[in-house]
Amino acid sequence: MWQAFIDLLNTDAAVATVASIAAWLIASLFKKKPSWQKYYTKYKPIFVDAIRYAEETIPDDTDNKSLKRLDVALNYAIRVIEESRGSKVAKAETDPIVEAINETHREKRS
Repeated sequence: MWQAFIDLLNTDAAVATVASIAAWLIASLFKKKPSWQKYYTKYKPIFVDAIRYAEETIPDDTDNKSLKRLDVALNYAIRVIEESRGSKVAKAETDPIVEAINETHREKRS
């Protein structure tokens, strides 16, 4: 029974549905708290890169690929954010988190 449920959640349709619900919840939350939108624009590139990295890292024929991709993406995002907070650029006067994240991305792509 659990395997059938996991197989159902591991389909593209289920992942798309969960992502749509999450996006709707986040959008409705932003409507109530517009001050949170600045964090969305700051951290969106990290999560986009994290999702791309997870899709490249975990092949399509992997068991429980959705959960493994989610785990890889979240770990990547956490690692990038933690590294950016510890970097020298994080002390810059102009938008320190964005500058640190950009530096971390440049280092990873080099």
